[in-house]
Amino acid sequence: MRGQLGELFYQTGDCVLALDAERRVRRLNPAGERLLGYDEERLLGQPIATLFPNPDELKQALRLLAETDGTNAESCIATVRTRAGRLLRARCRIFSLDGEEAGHAVLIKEEPPADIDARGAALIRQLNQLAETWISLVGESDLDLVGQSLADLAKELLAADFTGLALVRPDHNGGFETVRFNFNASRPFFPERLPRPVGVLGLALESRALVRIDDIRTHRGQMGLPSKQTKIGPFLAVPLLGKGAVMGELLAANRPGGPAFTVLDEAIAVQLGTIATAAVETARLKAEADELTRRRKEMVAAVAHDLRTPITTVVGYSELAGEAGLSDEARERVMVRLREQRSQVGRLLDDLTTASSLETGRLSVEPADVALDALLGELCDSVRVRHPDRDLKLRGKRHLDVRADRVRLRQMLTNLVDNAVKYSAPETPVTIATSAGEGEVQIAVSDQGAGIQPEELDQVFELFYRTRTATRRASGMGLGLAIVRGLAEAMGGSVGADSKVGEGTTITVSLPAA
Repeated sequence: MRGQLGELFYQTGDCVLALDAERRVRRLNPAGERLLGYDEERLLGQPIATLFPNPDELKQALRLLAETDGTNAESCIATVRTRAGRLLRARCRIFSLDGEEAGHAVLIKEEPPADIDARGAALIRQLNQLAETWISLVGESDLDLVGQSLADLAKELLAADFTGLALVRPDHNGGFETVRFNFNASRPFFPERLPRPVGVLGLALESRALVRIDDIRTHRGQMGLPSKQTKIGPFLAVPLLGKGAVMGELLAANRPGGPAFTVLDEAIAVQLGTIATAAVETARLKAEADELTRRRKEMVAAVAHDLRTPITTVVGYSELAGEAGLSDEARERVMVRLREQRSQVGRLLDDLTTASSLETGRLSVEPADVALDALLGELCDSVRVRHPDRDLKLRGKRHLDVRADRVRLRQMLTNLVDNAVKYSAPETPVTIATSAGEGEVQIAVSDQGAGIQPEELDQVFELFYRTRTATRRASGMGLGLAIVRGLAEAMGGSVGADSKVGEGTTITVSLPAA
């Protein structure tokens, strides 16, 4: 077999392995990935013995490898083990390669049991492919890889010209919008944009049930399909329902020769949909866990940084305070600095303790009537001591009382003002504005900083989350706004963010009026 490996690799529907001179895997074709459950990268460099659990059959295969010359293709029946541990009987044909492809190629073709007809063997093969795909996707966090793998498998199992996996979310009009789309087709069906889930593409989403149409060209719902695409006849769609919510849909259309989809195709599509739902949910959870781990690591590094600075300062000023001959005036300045650093460490520890309480659900608050004017006066005095160069403005309605935990409320507002100071230029003001209405009191803290990107506004109140702008401008733990939201909700209130890039950010806390 000379110079034919490339053609064999991609034109055959059977598994093909290429082995080097040491009988280790150096290539695996796409059909082999499907049959064995391995991606090529995972199997590269592995000895052929990885796939042959029976020692006697392995010896026979190795003997054929040793005896095969460049002209003959020898074969044997052997048990092959897939990545999932499934054992299958297969006919293994062994070819000798020379030239740049020196080594051997092994073609593995599954042998159906003697007492099962071709239809039964095909069904078993489909079930095995479903299982292998699910196993290969467990723990995978890449949604594009998950979506493409399922679209590819659906095309093979349903024998369709086109298959796709669409992930959606509710829109503002009571319908859905597509957020991710993977497909397998002979040419791009949706080359310019994500398909809109309307018309026939929205039927499964709206009904939350399987949709099978023998010929879509006569169906009233064919709107939503690109006008320039090849006309579609048979159509099949299965909704992905995760915890009662619509997550997306699996789509299939057209078949070679034009036959409609069958009841058996429906059953396969439903199973694919079940696997897709679980795989997507698992991928999302894995991605969230990976992101949370990353944020925690960053938070630990930020804590170490934020503690190191005041501790180093405290050590330095403590040594200075003990020096003989230091004037009373100089000693007082040292003590002021020590008290400032002590307060900074105290605020940091308060935030860490509060964040821990929020995560464990052990946060406690003691609401009472709080005179807002007095509390804001104390807050402004404290901020001006810590940031004497900043212009702090207090505006809005006076003489308001709120129902809140006074200590926690001051902690919330301190976090908001410190954030505004940290992420805006020294020459710009920070404003605290108060207002009231419908049994609530609003406290808004505004800066004139860089602002927050629109796509990040929904995440700024999550623990350990730091915006891209914040990450570039200053160190931090990503606790402040998460603590503000947790405390506000614990006191029966809420918090919201409004921001314009390049103009600034306003965080508004709403609490019950006293």
